[in-house]
Amino acid sequence: RLALQFGQASLLLAQQLPNAELAPDQWVPKVVFGAQPDINDHLSRNMRRQIRKAWNRMELDGHTAKTDVYRTELEIAAVLPNLEKIHIQRDHNSGRASDRDDKRARALWSQLVYAHAATGEVEITCLSIGGEIAAYVIAMIDGQSYRVFDGHFDDEYARYSPGRIVESFVLERAMKDARFTELDWMVGIAAEKILTTNVNEARIQLVARSSRTAAPAAARELASA
Repeated sequence: RLALQFGQASLLLAQQLPNAELAPDQWVPKVVFGAQPDINDHLSRNMRRQIRKAWNRMELDGHTAKTDVYRTELEIAAVLPNLEKIHIQRDHNSGRASDRDDKRARALWSQLVYAHAATGEVEITCLSIGGEIAAYVIAMIDGQSYRVFDGHFDDEYARYSPGRIVESFVLERAMKDARFTELDWMVGIAAEKILTTNVNEARIQLVARSSRTAAPAAARELASA
């Protein structure tokens, strides 16, 4: 079973493909940039306070922090195995199985990143505290959209909200880059975990099967709309 996300063109494709159906998908949160984007116009007061407290805690604890952006194939190949460990450990520490526990899924995840790195369509941003990676964001460069593909943090540094810091850094950098008009958080993020958003985009799934099965009612309604 193959599920691909499309826009409204999916409506036409589903009618033309014999074993295809449409189904509602999750809302996709985004930050659409204005003419003169400023990150402070998007972050809530509580979020700004949380980030300030995180920096103050690091200073009081005597830690230094820096951000690094990796773009070349060699850089990404060197850092990716460490990020994979952080991803898996964070999932397990949260009391859930990781989507990287399965070897095939883990291989697919890595291959996808490497393939896009080969064409210059991946950026990896890491926040290091005391010389150790505390959080990261993997983003896909897709035309005018900066799409956040994956991001996790090391629980050892949870006191310093490293995920929030690296996300705010990524958002601000994307805002200042003339190539981009939006940052797309993509799907699968709980609303309370999103740094900030000002647009929610509806999407549907085009699902293709090797054999014909009955389409769900929601898909039939969409196809006939």
